[in-house]
Amino acid sequence: MSVFDTDTAQQFLGFGDRLAEIRVLVGTVLGVAGSLATPDSFITTVDVPYATLAVYIVVAGLAGLLAALLPARRVGRMNILEAIAHE
Repeated sequence: MSVFDTDTAQQFLGFGDRLAEIRVLVGTVLGVAGSLATPDSFITTVDVPYATLAVYIVVAGLAGLLAALLPARRVGRMNILEAIAHE
């Protein structure tokens, strides 16, 4: 039985991926906003390394999927009604 046999596991992986993308987006926006908010005496130019940023976004997305993989496997093997009754 693979992780991707159930819709629940696929949804769980999708949520993990979306959360990772949101975290990367928020972190990027806060980082750029923070660099733009500093006085000119500290930072004279703002240079955004777009290629490096793209690599970080891809790596963060893969890390989010990897972090969601084990819980998704557990959810995929679980009987949903038993899990609801357990809580």
